[in-house]
Amino acid sequence: MCTLYKGLPHGIARIAYTDPESKALSFRGVGVFVHGQLNNAPFTWVNGNGNGRSLSKMQNGRPADGSYETYFYGDGETQYVHSLQEETDVTGW
Repeated sequence: MCTLYKGLPHGIARIAYTDPESKALSFRGVGVFVHGQLNNAPFTWVNGNGNGRSLSKMQNGRPADGSYETYFYGDGETQYVHSLQEETDVTGW
């Protein structure tokens, strides 16, 4: 999906990583390369557990300071959202 310009990827790219020890750290996602780096653009991925995340801005391949992260949980996932005593269904968040 992305192109190479002077040997560096530019544009939208599908990125996959398999962590040998952790399913949760493995992912498949889509990011935007600028001069060979995930830089000044968003990145969205699904981890090995099926939970999705999206970062509003990457900086040199890492989450940028001040970027926003959105979580998308799978069916039946619950989290402590409004209370420390009662979990809330966060499916689709």
